[in-house]
Order: sequence, then C-alpha cells, then structure tokens
Amino acid sequence: MMQWFLGEWKFIFFILNFLIGAGLWALSKTYAKKEEVNHIVKKVSALEIAFEAQPNKNEIHNIELQIKEIKGEFHGVKKLLARVSNQLDMLVENELKGSK
Repeated sequence: MMQWFLGEWKFIFFILNFLIGAGLWALSKTYAKKEEVNHIVKKVSALEIAFEAQPNKNEIHNIELQIKEIKGEFHGVKKLLARVSNQLDMLVENELKGSK
C-alpha cells in the first residue's frame, strides 16, 4: 500500500487539489461576496432612512383635513366673488343707464 502511494502521490495530490479548487469555486458561486453584501446593506440603510422620512398616517390625515378645509374656504370665497361680481355688474349697468 505504501509503495503504491509513493508511486502515485503526484496523481493523488493533483486530484485532491482539483477537488478542493472545485469546492471553493462552487462556494464562491453559491454565496455572495462581502463587497456585494456591504453594498446591499448600504442600499437598505438608505431605504430605511427614506422610509422614516415619509409622513406617518396621522400626518397624512391632518394634511387631508387641512386640504378639505381650504377647499371649503375657496368654495365660500367663490360664492362671495360671484355676489360681488353680480353687484358690480348691477352698478355698472345702473351707471350706464343713468348716464344716458
């Protein structure tokens, strides 16, 4: 047995090196590299910061209420402007009729 091993040690060493190399190559294809993982961690951190900067549910609700309030105020101003416009038209018409 020892005689056979001493005669074939180069071939056995080559096969072992090949198997170890193939195993390392397979592991490098299976798992992500450290740089890639760090890059993804940085992206996730940036997304978390951006997500935290978004308004929460209560803030959105308050904004919606303020928009509805402003919409109501604009509606009231629209009615007031219509009345003022009508009165102005009547005054202009009265002035035009009176000057003849």
